[in-house]
Amino acid sequence: MNKFFISCLLAVLLFIVPVAAFVALEAGNLENERRRISAFPEMPSKLRTGHIKRYFQGIDAFFADQFPLRSSLLALSVAFHEAMNSDLDIDKCYRGKKNWLFLGNDWARCVDKLVGRIILSGDRLHQQAEAYEKIRDAAEKCGAAFFIFIGPDKSTIYPEYLPPLVVPAQRRFIAPLVDSLNESEVLVYDPAKRLIEAKSAGSLLYYKTDTHWNARGAHEAFAGFTEWAGLPPLPSLSFADGPEKRGDLVGIGGYKSFPLSVGDNFTLQWSAPQDIRWEGNGLIRNAHAASNKTAWIFGDSFAIALQPYVIAEFREARFYGQSVFEPALEELFPKPDVIIWVITERNFAH
Repeated sequence: MNKFFISCLLAVLLFIVPVAAFVALEAGNLENERRRISAFPEMPSKLRTGHIKRYFQGIDAFFADQFPLRSSLLALSVAFHEAMNSDLDIDKCYRGKKNWLFLGNDWARCVDKLVGRIILSGDRLHQQAEAYEKIRDAAEKCGAAFFIFIGPDKSTIYPEYLPPLVVPAQRRFIAPLVDSLNESEVLVYDPAKRLIEAKSAGSLLYYKTDTHWNARGAHEAFAGFTEWAGLPPLPSLSFADGPEKRGDLVGIGGYKSFPLSVGDNFTLQWSAPQDIRWEGNGLIRNAHAASNKTAWIFGDSFAIALQPYVIAEFREARFYGQSVFEPALEELFPKPDVIIWVITERNFAH
């Protein structure tokens, strides 16, 4: 970048703060932060420690919000960081090599887990394993085979695009939990190794500016699952290049604009037409499914891209959020042959 331009931006930042002291304080709403400016707190009604502490916290918030030209300075900071091709906030989102964006530490401490700053062991490991064992036991009481399907973090599959300061630990954070569940005979499918091998073919499996895998990545993961679980293979298909993808990380990172590129978004095309019927209560039937089995999928956002492959595999499928697991088992009949618990790596051990 032009050094003169950078020098001018720095000069503006250094000059604007003392000048702002002579400008009237802001009032009303902080539009950039979508909230009202903190009001000066009322005196505490009782001289108790908690009341006094909240009173001084209110004073601190009031003066922080009333910093001269706060909104203008925040906007200028965003523009400066973008002009410098720099991270905005590693806690929310950070920029890696070749304009790859990665989710920050505010989400399940995923950066701490990635670099080995925290380790899963002891009581916490036992509690996590026990929770999944209970879910498995509940599913099996209904006569269903139960599988955990992990959606690997993008940083696990594409560590080569991480910034130099983010160095993954030699052993993944989730490894102790996977080992513990394997010992307890809870069936856990982790497609990380398959995805890492598949990326060498050249096609991108995750979006550059989004937290999730794309249609190719989801297909590779689910095709591996059918092999691992002993299910019939998926019908033949192909992919076509899709438009530029403005992923969720652009907004999470606070970028007003961000360089997008083609090559990480694909549309799915089946070689033979699917005979799919969308019925009530979330039930989806496919007369041309690869398997005659029925399945319920309890998933987070990583399950969305898996949906067309699940429908192609099972003659009946239902999709749920994980929070309704117990009510669904209790209320809906008939019960499925297979229950798949799809969960993102960063949330698998939380």
